[in-house]
Amino acid sequence: MFANALGIFAPVITIVLFAVIAEVQGSPLDEVTAFTTVATLAIVTHPANMIMTIIPNAVAAFASFDRIQEYLLEEPLADQRQVSESEAPGTQTSDYQPGIVLTDMTVSKPASMDAILRDVTLSMEKGTVTIMSGEITVCSKRIGYCDQTVWLPPGTIKEIVCSFETNVDEQRYKRAITSCCLDQDLASLPARDETQVGSQGMNLSGGQRQRLALARLLYSRCDIAILDDPFTALDGTTETSVVENVLGERGWLRQEKTTVFLISNSAQHFHLADQVALLDGGKLQCVGSCQDLKTHFTEIRKFTFGADREKSGAERRRQTPQEQAKILKNHDAELDLHRKTGDLSLYRYYGKAAGAVSVLLVVGCTASYSVLITVPHYWIKWWTGSGPGQLAYYAGGYVLLAVIAWASTSGTMCAPLSFFSTKETGVIINRFGQDIDLVDKHLPFAFMTLCNQVFKLTAQILVLVKVQGLLLVSFPVCAVAVVIIQRFYMQTSRQLRVMELESQSALFTSFLETVRLKIQRRRYSNMASDMNYRNSQSLDKSLRPLYLLLCLQRWLNLVLDLTMSAIAVGVIGLAVRRSSSMSGADVGVALNVILVANSTLVALVRSWTSLEMSLGAIARIRQIDLHTPREDLAGEDTVPDAAWPSKGEISFEDVTAYYGSNHVVVRGVDLRIRSGQKVVLCGRTGSGKSTLLTALLRLTDYTGSITVDGRDISRIPKSVVRQRCFITVPQDPFMIPEATLAFNLDPSSLASEQVLHDALAKVGLWRHLSGEGDGSESNPLDRKLSSLPSLSAGGSQLLAMARAMVQKHCARAGAFFVDREDVHTAKPILLLDEATSSLDPTTEATIYNLIESEFVDAGHTVIMVSHRLSSLSGRMRDGKDIVALLEQGRLTKVGSYEDMAEYVNAAEELS
Repeated sequence: MFANALGIFAPVITIVLFAVIAEVQGSPLDEVTAFTTVATLAIVTHPANMIMTIIPNAVAAFASFDRIQEYLLEEPLADQRQVSESEAPGTQTSDYQPGIVLTDMTVSKPASMDAILRDVTLSMEKGTVTIMSGEITVCSKRIGYCDQTVWLPPGTIKEIVCSFETNVDEQRYKRAITSCCLDQDLASLPARDETQVGSQGMNLSGGQRQRLALARLLYSRCDIAILDDPFTALDGTTETSVVENVLGERGWLRQEKTTVFLISNSAQHFHLADQVALLDGGKLQCVGSCQDLKTHFTEIRKFTFGADREKSGAERRRQTPQEQAKILKNHDAELDLHRKTGDLSLYRYYGKAAGAVSVLLVVGCTASYSVLITVPHYWIKWWTGSGPGQLAYYAGGYVLLAVIAWASTSGTMCAPLSFFSTKETGVIINRFGQDIDLVDKHLPFAFMTLCNQVFKLTAQILVLVKVQGLLLVSFPVCAVAVVIIQRFYMQTSRQLRVMELESQSALFTSFLETVRLKIQRRRYSNMASDMNYRNSQSLDKSLRPLYLLLCLQRWLNLVLDLTMSAIAVGVIGLAVRRSSSMSGADVGVALNVILVANSTLVALVRSWTSLEMSLGAIARIRQIDLHTPREDLAGEDTVPDAAWPSKGEISFEDVTAYYGSNHVVVRGVDLRIRSGQKVVLCGRTGSGKSTLLTALLRLTDYTGSITVDGRDISRIPKSVVRQRCFITVPQDPFMIPEATLAFNLDPSSLASEQVLHDALAKVGLWRHLSGEGDGSESNPLDRKLSSLPSLSAGGSQLLAMARAMVQKHCARAGAFFVDREDVHTAKPILLLDEATSSLDPTTEATIYNLIESEFVDAGHTVIMVSHRLSSLSGRMRDGKDIVALLEQGRLTKVGSYEDMAEYVNAAEELS
C-alpha cells in the first residue's frame, strides 16, 4: 500500500511544486518539462517501489535466519554412555561379560525434579539405558529399539527392514521376514516386499507394522535389543510364533547372543527371561529368575502368568481398502498439466464460492484504480495546454486523482484473505495444504493484479489511440506476439510449478519423517545416514524448478521489454514523420504511457500465469468437491424425537458389512442385544469384530438391518446416530497435543472442572498429569497436552476412558437428556475396541471396575472387543451377559462366558 503511494504521489508533489514556482516566477508549465519530469520519476520510482516492497520481506527473512541460527546453536545430544574396554580384543579376563552396569542411576525428564527412576543399581550381560544422572557402562553402542508406537519411514517393506542398505544380505533379510511371520503376509500383497508402506505405515495393519519394526531390529545386527511391549497388536497364535522365533531357546536373538530388554506389563513371557527386574514407584523392587520371584516375591502375583492371558485367533486378517498395500499414483500433476488454459468453468466455480458481490467489488476497485492511475498523464496534457491563472484548478484535480487512486488500491489490498477464499477449503485443509495456500494467499492477489493490469492496459491503450490513431494498427501485431509469448511462458512455467510442488512435497515428507520419532531413528545408523542424504537430495531438487522459473521470468521481462521498445521506436518514428500533426504534449503522453505500459504488460502476463497456476489448485479442490461421496445418503433424513435412544437395545438382522464395492468383511450377522447387556466380541484378528462396531457407528457400508431401540439407523442421519447413541473408546485414542487437557477430555466444554478432575482421578492420571511433587501450581486442565508429562500407550487409553466418563456425564446433563420415566440414560451404548490392550493387569482390573460402576450399573449397554477373555472372568453376569465368537466374518457361536471360554480355547488349539 505505502509502496504504491510513492509511485502515485511522487509525480504529483514534484509537478505541483514546479507549477507553483513557475507561476510565482511568471513562466508557464510547458509540456517538455512536465513530461520529461514524469518520465524521469517513473524510471526512478519503479525500483524505489520494489525496494519498499522488498523491505518487509527482508525483515521477515532476517527473522527466519535468527530462528534458524537459534536452532542450530542449541546444544547437541550428549551421549552419556560409557563403552567398556572389555569390548576390545584381548581384554577379556573371565567368562562373565558385563554388558550393562547401572550404578545409582536416576532418570528424570529435563527441567523436572520428579525422578522417573531412582537409585537403580543393576549389572547385566550387555545392555544400555540413557540416563540423566548416575553411571552406565555398556558393552556396545549398536542398539536396536522396538516400541509400541511403530515408526516406519516412507519406503518399501524391503527397504525398511534393511534400513535402506544398498548391499542387502538376502539370507539375513529372508530369515528376518520368516522369524516375524511376515512371509504369508507378503504373499498376499500386490507387490510383495516391494509394496510401499505409505505414510506412517498406513497401508499395513497394526500387527503388520509391529512385526515389520521387529524384523528391522533383527536385521540390524544389534548387540542390544530393547523391546517395549511390541506385541500388543498381535493375536495369540501369531504372538506365540513370533516370540518363539525371536526369544525362544532356539530363537534368533538367543543364537546371536544379543542382550534383550523386554518391557512388558504381563508375566506371559517371564519364563523366557534369564533375569526379571520388577519396577514399582520408580524403584527397582527385585531382580532374579522367574522361578525365584514366583517363590520369594509375592508382589509378582499381581501379574498374570502363562496362557491365562491369551488372545484368540491368528494374525491373518483380511485387508480393508484402507489397509491394503498399494502403490499410490499422483494424479494431481496429470490433472494440472492437461487442464485447458482459461477454463471458464473454474472461474465460475471460484466466483460462485467467493460470492458475486465480492468479485464485483474487487473488479470495481481495480477498474477504478486503473483508470484513475492512467488519467493523470492526460490531465498534464490539458494542464500544459491551458492558459495562465488556472493553477489551483489543475493542481487540485491532479492531487485529487492521485488520492482517489491510492484510496482505491488501498481498500482492495487491505481486504482479509477470507474475503477471497472458497467456503469448502476448511474441510480439506489437512489434505491439500499447498492447494489451500495457493487459494488463500496467491489466487486472490493474482486475480486482483490481473484485473488491475487489464484495466490499466486498456486505459493506456485508449490514451495512445486518442493521442495517435495510427498506433491502433500495431496493436493486433503486438497482441499476437504477446499471446505467443504468454502461451510459451504459460506451458513452461506450469510444468515448472508442478515440478516445484511435487519436489516440495517430497522435501516436507522426508523432513517430517526424519524429525518424527527421532529416538528410533538414532538406533539405526544406516537409516539415519540414508534419510539425511535423502533430505539433502530433496532440498536440492526442490530448488531446481524455482531457479529455472526465475530464469524464465527474466526471459519474459527481456522479451516484453524488447517488444515495448519496438513500439516506442514506432512512436518516435511517427512523431518525426507527422511532426506537423502531433504536438509535443501528444508525444510526451504517448512516450510516458509506453514507459509504464511495459511494466503493465509484464505484470499482466505474470499475474495471468500465476492465476492459471492457482486455478490448478481450484481444479483439484473442485475435483474433490464434486467426486467425493457425501456421507449422508438419500433417505437418511428421519430425525427421531429427543427421547431416542432411551434403552440401548440393538438388533442385527442379516448384516453384511463391506469396504468398497466388493470387499465383504462381515457376512450375515444376526444378533440381538438387550438393554443393559454386556457383549464381548472375540475371534481371530480380521474376523470382523471391529468392522461390526464401525457398522454400528455408520462408518462402514452394510446391507441388512441394524436397529437401536426399534429404529432402523440406516434412515437416520449418521451424525445423529453417533451423537445420541454411542460413547466410544478405541484402541488407539485420538489426542490433540496442542489443545488443552480440558479440551481433549471435553471438546464440547459442557463439563465442569470438578467433573474433569474426578474422571482423571478415577483412572489414576490426575497425580501424573498435575505434576504433584514437582512444585507446579498451574492447573493442568488449562495447559496444552504436549506440555504435560508424556503419556505411554496405556496412559493414552486411560485418558480415553476418562473422556468416556466425561461424555457420559455431559450426555446425562446435556442436550439429549429427557425427563421421562422410560428414558433410562442418554448415550446408552458404550463401545470398547481393545480399550485396555496396553494396560498391566492391575490397572486393567481397575478400569473394568470403573466400567462396571460407571456404565454397567448405570444401565448402559456395553459392547467390547477383547483378546483377553481371561481378564473378564468373574465380571460376566450369569444369564445376562454373553460372548460372541466371529470367524471369517461370520457369527459362529454365542453363549455364556463359561461355555465360550472353553470353546475359544479349543479353537485356539486347533488354529
